[in-house]
Amino acid sequence: MALQRFFSSCKHTFKGTTTTHVEEVKNTIANLTLEHFDFSKHGVSRVHPTCINVYQSPEFDIALFSIPEGTELPLHSHPHMTVVGRLLTGKADFVSYDLLEPLSRSFFKLHSAKKCQSRIITPENVLEAQPNQENIHSFKALTHCVLLDVLAPPYNFRDRDCIYFRAKTTETEGLQLAVTSPTGYVCNGLPYLGSKPWMQRE
Repeated sequence: MALQRFFSSCKHTFKGTTTTHVEEVKNTIANLTLEHFDFSKHGVSRVHPTCINVYQSPEFDIALFSIPEGTELPLHSHPHMTVVGRLLTGKADFVSYDLLEPLSRSFFKLHSAKKCQSRIITPENVLEAQPNQENIHSFKALTHCVLLDVLAPPYNFRDRDCIYFRAKTTETEGLQLAVTSPTGYVCNGLPYLGSKPWMQRE
């Protein structure tokens, strides 16, 4: 079963240690569809993004993000984390950045940065972010999208909380990112109602 193989690859790859070798996860995530997660059972918002926590553990989380057409997951970070993601449906404008200097959480501090990618993505594209590579990114839905993400290790409120940014370009300083709080951003949460092969005995 594709979902079981995907989960097993995550468990094997992220077994208690941080790793940057994620080819097995990337290979198995490429075979998944909405049907593997019984997505139609979830009454997601047609107005705001929705997060569905599929699986949670100290080593890694698996989540689905429903992003209605015209809405976005604003520019955000994954501090000290490895992320593998893929759209299961839809088309999105994807932009990613690297910081070129240590992060300051001050809302008044501008950080030098470089743009890594700016392109249209579809389910054919498997995305990867590493702790120091393409770790800050955004998704703007050009059609209704469902994003599947694996986050290892998961967010926490101590040293891996989600930080939002805005991009700014000036003639003198070039591209910079500033810590911000996205105005009007709403992301709903729903429980996962789909198949859970990890509940079965291995």
